[in-house]
Amino acid sequence: MKEGQVCRSVCDDKASHSNLDLNELLSLIQEVGFGRIENILVENGRMIKPQKVIKKIKITNARLQLPQLINKIGEGLIFKIEVANGKIGIVHIEMPI
Repeated sequence: MKEGQVCRSVCDDKASHSNLDLNELLSLIQEVGFGRIENILVENGRMIKPQKVIKKIKITNARLQLPQLINKIGEGLIFKIEVANGKIGIVHIEMPI
């Protein structure tokens, strides 16, 4: 995944509680790139698709990349912006999948 690119779902129906097989999980991990996948429920020995991912995106040019990022998010939450030396470094986004 390229810098500033936002992950999109490998799952079609975010409201469903369908099973998540290992290949889908590995694909989702690759799609997220940098971030985390939280709260994968396991029922009867089977993983249930998570409802959201946390994506970390490196920002090198805030004036250019931040508006683009906001447009690409569509639905989600920017819950943390890491700042160093007065500049944005990393943006943390929570996105439904």
